[in-house]
Amino acid sequence: MRSETPSVCRILPDTFTLAFGTLFLRSTIAATVIIAQAIRQATPEDRVQWITLLVMMIVPWMTNLAYIVLGVRLFGAAPTPLSSAIAVVGFGWPIRSNSLFKVVQLSQRLRSAPCPTRCWCSTRWAA
Repeated sequence: MRSETPSVCRILPDTFTLAFGTLFLRSTIAATVIIAQAIRQATPEDRVQWITLLVMMIVPWMTNLAYIVLGVRLFGAAPTPLSSAIAVVGFGWPIRSNSLFKVVQLSQRLRSAPCPTRCWCSTRWAA
């Protein structure tokens, strides 16, 4: 005899999907806000790498949104895996060619910048 009550196997995946989906959405929105602030506050020579980061982050999100909302398919399947691969290549290419995330130059420039009030500067507190 079959019971009409929902089993744990049917309830649990929906709960996990909702919980982790909400967590993922919040973290992606937070990451977008942080990068938008970094673009606004960055110097002109550093702004390009932040814009590149934002664009490569948005590629999979937009294709996934197009798939879910508009039903857009690529070769008969969801476009999200291909767009994620494109984003990985989009990140990897400039990183490999040393044109994205020039950490050494950025840190040297920030280290030589004047110290703001009340911060720790190498060996002493700034007054």
